[in-house]
Amino acid sequence: MKEKVNQLRVLLMRWLPACLSIYILVLILKAVGLYDPLITLLLALKPLLYGLILALSLQPIIMSLNKYFTNRTSVFIVYGGGMIIFLGFLLLLLPVLINELSTISSTLESWLSELSSWLNANQLDFVFNDDFKRSLINNSTDIGMKFVMDGVSGFTIFTLSYMIAFFISIDFDAGVNMVKKYVVDHQRWFNFYKTGSNVVVQYIIGTCIDLLFIFVSVFLILVLFKFPNSLLYAGLLALLNLFPYIGATIGILLIALAGYLHFTQFPILCIAVVWVLQQIEANFIQPLIFHKAMDVHPLYLFLGLLLGEAMLGVIGLILSPILASFMQISVRSYMHAASHQNVGGWEDIFW
Repeated sequence: MKEKVNQLRVLLMRWLPACLSIYILVLILKAVGLYDPLITLLLALKPLLYGLILALSLQPIIMSLNKYFTNRTSVFIVYGGGMIIFLGFLLLLLPVLINELSTISSTLESWLSELSSWLNANQLDFVFNDDFKRSLINNSTDIGMKFVMDGVSGFTIFTLSYMIAFFISIDFDAGVNMVKKYVVDHQRWFNFYKTGSNVVVQYIIGTCIDLLFIFVSVFLILVLFKFPNSLLYAGLLALLNLFPYIGATIGILLIALAGYLHFTQFPILCIAVVWVLQQIEANFIQPLIFHKAMDVHPLYLFLGLLLGEAMLGVIGLILSPILASFMQISVRSYMHAASHQNVGGWEDIFW
């Protein structure tokens, strides 16, 4: 542990001058009035930056497929497979989600009507007067429109970034040759990237297996208890499970709320079985899949939420746990490459 602390101290001392230099540069740009135009230019280049990050993140999977296929074929398999999975997810869950939101909206309207009648009967209608109703409707509409616009904006940027990443991956070897030609200490950076690549591949494979287990098992349980829209809630619970600490709790609360809205008698046995399954997954299945647990630090989760929302809006929030994991993998892979000559793996950077 002492060795890891020393590595972190060396890392901070190495990057502190660069961070201070960037801070001073920002102050100078603000003083001369060039900061805002530069930020505008950088925002316009967001898809290019995100495309580069996405290409570097997916390259480990492409490299693992290069053992069996040509590089071009591997690129088409990875990006084509990702597109098929994303579109399939939308086509399967989007109609169910719209139908469920319509059902919940109707239920809430009925509840509000009953609440209004009760307030009128008890001469408390001033609490739920017309001004309050109009304010509630306007605020709800504004929030809904902002959510939709952020989603559309994030989807557009993500689509452009995905296309740019595809073309970068096609000519990835040319970029590697350029780094070898112009970067003096390129071997250390290659060790850093290869270490991160090894861990990323294992993380992605393990995460997909874990999410598939949750999705299939929860779906079967909900179908067994005749839970409405089982596919939707199984998918939501699997996605929320990406968020450590609170994701599983939020998922079980959503299912409990849906059960309360749809059933005349609360399905406590169904909720209990899903909760037990979550405990089995967290304490036995996940350690079995990953062999050595990767506990994402809350700081990375916080940064992932901020960066994800800033970069891609709603889509960024959904992907923020993956972004946080990649950030932690990158930092620890860099720490390993800074103190070791060999390429590391999962057991080398997680302790």
